[in-house]
Amino acid sequence: MKGTDRYRVEGVTCRVGEQALNVVNMSVSGFFVESADPPPVASSLEVQLTLPGEEPMSIVGTLVWINATQSPRHATLPPGFGFRMQRIPFAAKMAVLKYLRGTHPSALRDR
Repeated sequence: MKGTDRYRVEGVTCRVGEQALNVVNMSVSGFFVESADPPPVASSLEVQLTLPGEEPMSIVGTLVWINATQSPRHATLPPGFGFRMQRIPFAAKMAVLKYLRGTHPSALRDR
């Protein structure tokens, strides 16, 4: 597994403030969140990431890009934003790695 590998995921959510949002894909360094109304690029966020069968994990990071409804950056992704994890507790990092290792290789995506 490379740090740049992104995997399509199902059943992964994150809470940003009061919003519970679906995570569309993940890597060891971040994830893409489906959102019709994303925060601005470069926003520092604390999110509660929930993997299937796990308790929510508090992660701090930065919103690094937006896939807008109009003129999407990646046509294969829904509207939303890319989130880069910057402060993640060790146990949460291990849970993310374990989850990604258990993801079927066919879920590996090119973007």
